[in-house]
Amino acid sequence: MADDTTLRVRLRCTGGIAGREINGLLDASHLPADQARELEALVEVLPAEDVRGLFPPPVPDSMFYELHVERYGQRRAYWYHSCSLPPEVLPLVRLLLHAADGNPST
Repeated sequence: MADDTTLRVRLRCTGGIAGREINGLLDASHLPADQARELEALVEVLPAEDVRGLFPPPVPDSMFYELHVERYGQRRAYWYHSCSLPPEVLPLVRLLLHAADGNPST
């Protein structure tokens, strides 16, 4: 269970031509202060409610993104595919994909 000081964001990305799964995690408590503030700012633009943004229908070989946010005692989830990913969510997805590539972040 998340406590009231936690900011943790998980990404599960599946699909694409290769069909591989990518998982990324960022925990603000394990980041330098400037990166933790960046994560906070990126999470701040997410919708206040859980979102299942699956429209329009996905095209063949599109990517599917599952975002799970634990933020200060609350949990939210967001589901998008490549065609429904809002532009304001893309920087957070990119940051999490960068983290999944084995760069130090957690």
